[in-house]
Amino acid sequence: MPNERTEREFRSVLEECKQIFLAKLRDYGPAWRFLRLPALADKILIKAKRIRRLGELGGQGQIPENAEAEYLGIANYCLVALIVIEAIRRAGSYDVEDLLLERWSDPNAATAELDRLVASTTALLARKNHDYDDAWRDMDLSSYPDEILSRMARVKHMAAREASGQVSEALESQFYDTLNYAALALMRHRYDSPQPHPP
Repeated sequence: MPNERTEREFRSVLEECKQIFLAKLRDYGPAWRFLRLPALADKILIKAKRIRRLGELGGQGQIPENAEAEYLGIANYCLVALIVIEAIRRAGSYDVEDLLLERWSDPNAATAELDRLVASTTALLARKNHDYDDAWRDMDLSSYPDEILSRMARVKHMAAREASGQVSEALESQFYDTLNYAALALMRHRYDSPQPHPP
């Protein structure tokens, strides 16, 4: 990565996402294994729309989760989607509930798998930041949910066209990009000067 600050902040945000994921896995088990890719895209879409709405409301929603909590949720749903995509590839079918239950019931295996996904996501940011530097820090905060909504629209379109048991790399890359945007938005909220949302 071009600078240590970006790497440090990015790793910190992803570590928080991972710990939340593991805490929910302890509480609920892999209950998310029943969610198909369009349902995961819908969950992310709803959260991104709420972030956009919170911007319109000046951050004052009627339920306690703020934009940061919603970005954490988006990041974790992206992790689930990436896990599901890998399971579909292994199984050669969309019928992966039993495979996911088996693979994600062991906390040690789950932690190792999440570490691998976090490393892949960090490597992706390093490649993109090599070419773009920290251009994302110049984005308006309101652009992050827009980028996420655009990617989820792509996911829903592509998922509807995928043949059974085949998941394209293009579909997978949308979830990786969305995970990166969620992490970058969290970094902007936490470490950079706040920017007002447009009305």
